[in-house]
Amino acid sequence: MDPKSLTVSFLRNSCGFSLKLAVSASKKLKIENIENPNSVLDLLRTHGLEQNHIRYLISSRPLLLSADLANTLKPNMELFKSLGFCGASLAKMLSKYPTVLEKLRRILRTDENVLKVMKAYDAIIRTNIVHMLQPNIANLISHGVPQSSVLKLFFRKPFPLCICSNRFSFEPNCRQFVLAIGSMALNTKTSWGQKVEAFRSSGMSEDEIYAAFKRQPLCMSCSEKKIKKMMGFFVNKLKMKPSRISKTPILIQFSFEKRIIPRCSVLF
Repeated sequence: MDPKSLTVSFLRNSCGFSLKLAVSASKKLKIENIENPNSVLDLLRTHGLEQNHIRYLISSRPLLLSADLANTLKPNMELFKSLGFCGASLAKMLSKYPTVLEKLRRILRTDENVLKVMKAYDAIIRTNIVHMLQPNIANLISHGVPQSSVLKLFFRKPFPLCICSNRFSFEPNCRQFVLAIGSMALNTKTSWGQKVEAFRSSGMSEDEIYAAFKRQPLCMSCSEKKIKKMMGFFVNKLKMKPSRISKTPILIQFSFEKRIIPRCSVLF
């Protein structure tokens, strides 16, 4: 039997494909021996996938039938299963995010590390976020941050390493990006949001807030209380426009009692 006929026949008889779907999938997959495809199906069933799950998965990723069971598919399934995915959710993960685990393994070195990070920050599984990690980590290492320290930060707070540098228009390998990572590492997602809201409530637009962060990343290392206090003084007492503060965000970092008040007492 020629490979195309064998492929169509296998997909119809073993995966429950319609003729039309089998012919379409056979354009991406060539089965010359059914031993590995059968082993793949057996493994999927062993992990609780029913026929409709398998049909969905293989129709999304026909090449899964030629996957390396021992080195790729089985370890990936075990890892996803340890995170609580099974049945339909496991099929979805295997079809939608086929390369995520391999990329994370290259970055984090071991499955134990991958599991630790995914449990701490489950959004890491989104492919677009994984794409950000490698250049961001490389950025830090190129600025002299030891890889062991980068991984330690990642295990504790993966959120900062997952930011997209393009959002803030940071130049590749720029010092500001490293400062931005450091500043974000001092915040939880909740505290970050509270600080953004503190700026916003004082009249800054979201674009102005992120422009300020780009100019002076450490302004977000100040406490929410200090941001409110400084913004309130500049906007209400000195009648400064929030847009002006956005252009000189280092003002937020100055000591209110030791620097701002003494200078203002001379001017007024």
